[in-house]
Amino acid sequence: MLILVGKEFLLDSPYGDELPTKGFDPGEDTYEAPPVDGTKLKVDVDPSSQRLQLLEPFDVWNSKDLVDLTVLIKVLSPCCSISQKVYTTHFKEA
Repeated sequence: MLILVGKEFLLDSPYGDELPTKGFDPGEDTYEAPPVDGTKLKVDVDPSSQRLQLLEPFDVWNSKDLVDLTVLIKVLSPCCSISQKVYTTHFKEA
């Protein structure tokens, strides 16, 4: 490689551990199961956060299915797998 003043130099070979020296965490002593009843659980989110916000609960489902809806789907062609091709070949690219 040449640097701005025109002198050649070589970068050092990359180095590092292939695997963690202390092994992988098996997750046995770090997993915390969710509470059985999470209704009283409170999540604190900074009101001035630019990234996170709390969602309001959805309305209760009225037991009626939505039928005859128009769905807009945008795909990039060609699709990656056969199963995707089966579903996406019926739509024109948006």
